[in-house]
Amino acid sequence: MKQPTMKQSVTMRTHVGTMASLTLAILLAAPSHGVAKQLVPAQFQGVWQNMEGKTGVCKQADWGTAAQTDTHIRISPESVDYHETQCRYTSIPASKADSGSGTIRLTLACRGEGETWSATEIWQLQKINEQSMLLIASLNSKHPYIFAYQQCVAAGNGTAPSGSGASSPANAPPAKPIAAASLPLQRGYYVASDTPCGQASNATLQLLRRGGIGAARTLCEFKAIEQTGPTSYRVRESCSELGSATAATETVSYEIANDRSFTTRRADGADYNARYCVQSSLPSPWRDNDIRGLIK
Repeated sequence: MKQPTMKQSVTMRTHVGTMASLTLAILLAAPSHGVAKQLVPAQFQGVWQNMEGKTGVCKQADWGTAAQTDTHIRISPESVDYHETQCRYTSIPASKADSGSGTIRLTLACRGEGETWSATEIWQLQKINEQSMLLIASLNSKHPYIFAYQQCVAAGNGTAPSGSGASSPANAPPAKPIAAASLPLQRGYYVASDTPCGQASNATLQLLRRGGIGAARTLCEFKAIEQTGPTSYRVRESCSELGSATAATETVSYEIANDRSFTTRRADGADYNARYCVQSSLPSPWRDNDIRGLIK
């Protein structure tokens, strides 16, 4: 049985953006049913790196850039991402997953490189040499492993991000806006927070792709992205109606609590609260659309 271990060789990956247009099939909808989710406590969330005997500091912003290697992992409320592998939580006992606990036992359903498997692990937070560390140990006696990950620091700070027990400077906003290459969000479909994934419609769904976001009949391209606070971003978007040759530019505020949810506020005061939906949980035709070329 394959385990979510990392390859021994370090692979440097660079994300190169190219434009691709949405198809009309993305603009159709039909109702279905949502899926219950297990959430990992906030103090475990963020980007971590197996330093493999090295010293130094990794950054939360390394994820999704050329600085990301197969020694990084990213823990979000609903899953943990490894190099070419994603594991979703299927069970987190409530007695262990309280906000004050530094240890949890959880089971995971994993998928990667064309294979699927399950795992049961113990996650424990430790402070080692003033570094916030995460120990991950397998409870599978046939495939034992234990890894130690160092918590990556927030952009522009020397301390770990909020939720880890780190000191308060990580929560302070940057002195001035910081240019960002992309938003720290999982690319794919987002549905309004008050709508079950299986009941998505043209009115509630958007596709976050490489370099832009699209709704039912409006396509927006990101022209500039600035980080204005620990979880706040300012994005200049050029938006056009489907089939129109003209575009309007406006600045939109994004509040990003984690990599799978966001809130936007536009100049006219309109708010949109959304969270990521796994494509297989959406109604047809979104469930069947091939969007790989748009989000990678």
